[in-house]
Amino acid sequence: MSKLELHIEKKLFQEVPILEKVRLVVNEGDFVVVLGPSGSGKTTLLRVIAGLDREYEGKVVIDGKTVGGPNGNTGVVFQDVRLFPWMTIERNIKFVDSKSGISSEKVEGLLEFVGLEKTVRKLYPRQLSGGMAKRVGLARALANNPSLLLLDESFSELDARSKFELYESLLAYKREHNPTLAILLVTHDIDEAAYLGDRIVILGDGRPTTILRDVMVSLPHPRNRKDPKYIELCATLMMQLISNIDHEVKSSP
Repeated sequence: MSKLELHIEKKLFQEVPILEKVRLVVNEGDFVVVLGPSGSGKTTLLRVIAGLDREYEGKVVIDGKTVGGPNGNTGVVFQDVRLFPWMTIERNIKFVDSKSGISSEKVEGLLEFVGLEKTVRKLYPRQLSGGMAKRVGLARALANNPSLLLLDESFSELDARSKFELYESLLAYKREHNPTLAILLVTHDIDEAAYLGDRIVILGDGRPTTILRDVMVSLPHPRNRKDPKYIELCATLMMQLISNIDHEVKSSP
């Protein structure tokens, strides 16, 4: 069953083409990584999928329904976490489902999952580091048990150890609590893409941007960075990105 069907014929920003002929299907349980250099339109792509940007030609279908705005079955963690500064961390997490309600016990469990002490729930966003705020953002995105999780450079401000811990926590959550969860991560980090993705979709660097290649990854989790196949995968991704950038430079006027 497809969780996401994306077809962007054209997306403009101030009359400049940003995305063109982008077609992507994410199935139930997939972990898909969209890999591309900075400025390639990755965040714009995620905003379109999340229903936050509707100025484009094409369509987005999530769980069989055409997206016309923010979708309750979709969790989103943007690069800028955007916690409400006047709310405690607990209230920030509960805000995503204020009607049916999220228990304090569930909030504590989510905080533990992302590597934070349960006492953090009483703090305010201004009392958190950037890395802690990222963790809270992920906990909030999962609080409503989404069918699709969208991640926008969501690990970029974490140190190497914290990144690895959160990678493993996210994979464990998916494996043990919600194996049908579909995840779409956009990043410029080749190692991150290789470590997490079951499929890696490579975006071009030109204007407009489109999908250059869709790479299937058969390596099991947890992945060993010393594995020759892992090293080969990273090298392949690097060469694809470099060759595309080189092509864009040579073809520019």
